[in-house]
Amino acid sequence: MKIKFASTYGFCFGVKRSMELAEEEAGADVAVCTYGPLIHNDQVICDLHAKGIEKMDNIDDILSSYQRVIIRSHGISYEEYQRFVESDLDVIDATCPFVKKIHHHVQTCHKQGQPVIIIGDAQHKEVIGINGWCENQGYIIDREEQIDDLPDLDHPCVVAQTTFSLARFHSIIAALNKRFDPLQVHCTICAATEKRQNACIELAKTVDALLVIGGKHSSNTKKLVEIGGLYCPVVFHIETAQELPFQDLSKYHTIGITAGASTPDWITKEVLKTLNQEGTEQTMQEMMEEMEKEMQKIYTRAIVTGTILSVSEEGVLVNIGYKSDAMIPNNELSSKKDVPLTEQFNVGDEIEAVVVNMNDGEGNVVLSTRRLAQKAAWKKVKDIQDADQAVMVTIDEVNKGGLVAYIEGLRAYMPASQLSVSYVKDLEQYLKLEIEAKIIELNPRKNRIILSHKVIEEVILKAKADAFWETLEKEQKIVGKVKKIMPFGVFVELGGVDGLIHISDLSWGKIKHPKEVLSVGDDVQTIVLDFNRETNRISLGYKQLIPHPWDNIEAKYVVGEVYEGKVARFTDFGAFIELTQGVDGLVHISQIAYERINKVSDVLEISQMVNVKVLSVDSENHRISLSIKETLEKPERPERPERPASSSDSKPKRKRAPKRKEEKFESYTSGDDSEITIGDLFKDLDLDK
Repeated sequence: MKIKFASTYGFCFGVKRSMELAEEEAGADVAVCTYGPLIHNDQVICDLHAKGIEKMDNIDDILSSYQRVIIRSHGISYEEYQRFVESDLDVIDATCPFVKKIHHHVQTCHKQGQPVIIIGDAQHKEVIGINGWCENQGYIIDREEQIDDLPDLDHPCVVAQTTFSLARFHSIIAALNKRFDPLQVHCTICAATEKRQNACIELAKTVDALLVIGGKHSSNTKKLVEIGGLYCPVVFHIETAQELPFQDLSKYHTIGITAGASTPDWITKEVLKTLNQEGTEQTMQEMMEEMEKEMQKIYTRAIVTGTILSVSEEGVLVNIGYKSDAMIPNNELSSKKDVPLTEQFNVGDEIEAVVVNMNDGEGNVVLSTRRLAQKAAWKKVKDIQDADQAVMVTIDEVNKGGLVAYIEGLRAYMPASQLSVSYVKDLEQYLKLEIEAKIIELNPRKNRIILSHKVIEEVILKAKADAFWETLEKEQKIVGKVKKIMPFGVFVELGGVDGLIHISDLSWGKIKHPKEVLSVGDDVQTIVLDFNRETNRISLGYKQLIPHPWDNIEAKYVVGEVYEGKVARFTDFGAFIELTQGVDGLVHISQIAYERINKVSDVLEISQMVNVKVLSVDSENHRISLSIKETLEKPERPERPERPASSSDSKPKRKRAPKRKEEKFESYTSGDDSEITIGDLFKDLDLDK
């Protein structure tokens, strides 16, 4: 057998760039994931998972559980992209530059009012993403027959999936030109794709059989299979070396090998090594001898790995590289009893089992996964627990107490209390979702596995909190989300740490409850007033970022001008009028009405809207003097009735009594110069008169 390689194969520029970006994040000290598969190669996805980079398909799960996200090489829609950009996540855009260019073309044309035609597979992630950049209003076609179904379009813009067949693209464009004039065409098929397809054609013309290596879901790999089949009668599509069809390949002298753009070199080298081709030819006899050696290893109780050939309700037929195929009966499968086998096993998948019978009477080897799974699964689960590793599990059942998932075929339970650090009311939303968990309890004897997603959240929150505390400073402005509202204040989630806005720091005006200002779920900008890491307390301010209502108050409320206000409260001497939140003015009781009033409440009501005139403004002491009566029309005084005239023109003036002179008594003596006492002075007075 002679092996020939295509002149160009394997990773393209865009895929290589995305892999390099992902490799740089391996071992990062933050939670990293990719949105969807980074590239269409299951082996690469598994390798990234082993390096700590998870594949996540739900944006909400990414936003809640991860700190860094890698956008897949095929790109995403504009709406999805904006959700990531506007979040707190670190976004690493690994979108292929050629795909990004298509996004730009589509978005520009759509904004200019041009209809967009996308040539490609409508189900492919790249095409779905492209359509998202024109608000999902693009017309997607992949065959000439679909052109007649298009409506009449004015000057449409045409782009193509990067991995679309170049020949088919030109054929469709020719048909579109007959239908639409003018037609704006952007040939967006990747140059590397075109080069790889041409190399595949040249190789296919010179070999007896063509071997195409790449993911079964990879569009560019499937295009190579399609193109190769036009020039070579025999084409094999495999993902890994384990799928090599040795018996079929042995029929051909010259084998050509090419690989898709998402196929890493190590898989291609593994295929080459398996074929045992290192620049020399290998005889059929040597290949048969190697196959015989492999067959000699098949014996009862041997553990073997095979490829599923077919699936039915009776069981699974497996190719184990032996002279005859092996059968795993339904009762020997470690499967979920309430799910059809066709939904649990796929043709082409690898499966490991133990040999229980070398011949079932029809020449088939009988295998069992059930007998192998019990011991092997518990060992794997124990290894996972010992290594304190997280696992991705799919929730298969939901009950009142928690969630049920399967790890290595073993039933595992996650109590509701272990689902999240916060209370989750609706458990049904997790059904069929894939979530990350850790094993917190393991007991093979009791067949018990207890999972927890909460411990993962706690680690993430602690890491966020530690990073947060390291950068926290007083007077630092920070954005958070309102988590809980209490009568005394508002708790704000700041990324693993909660801060409190006291009710007194919510508003410059007086409020009865924090709900008057904020609501749960609000994104709010705050300022750090004080913090204490030892007590895990952060005091936040909200009103401090709002201009003080008394700033420049003289310009806001000019003396002599009339404004509208609301009666806020009464006092014995008047009423306070709220001009705006945080600014009250006083209307003295004498300034309420022109007529005399005894009580303010006789004239005004709380929350009543009134017009007031500014009498004075004292910005330093935060005082404003107001008047209501001066906004009212002054009542006219009734004229006094005239009095009848008297005999004299004027009333005689009343004479004042003359002032009594003070008499000074220097001395009082009698005629004979004898001394006179006080009693002598009054004895002759008739006091009764």
